[in-house]
Amino acid sequence: MSEKDWILIYTTNQEYEAELAKEVLEENEIEVFMLNKKDSFYVTLGEIELYVLKEYEEAALEIIKSFEK
Repeated sequence: MSEKDWILIYTTNQEYEAELAKEVLEENEIEVFMLNKKDSFYVTLGEIELYVLKEYEEAALEIIKSFEK
């Protein structure tokens, strides 16, 4: 798999939200890659991004929508 196979589906600046979203996706058998772009010195700066394989984009977005409600 190359990085072209992955698509960004969710961003947040809260680590707990990213972890919860990742867990929900994995429970639905969707592989998730989490990229933490938060600054290590200024932890209030930056985002955490969740990526899934393109083939799971639609399903993952539906799950994220229900998760955010």
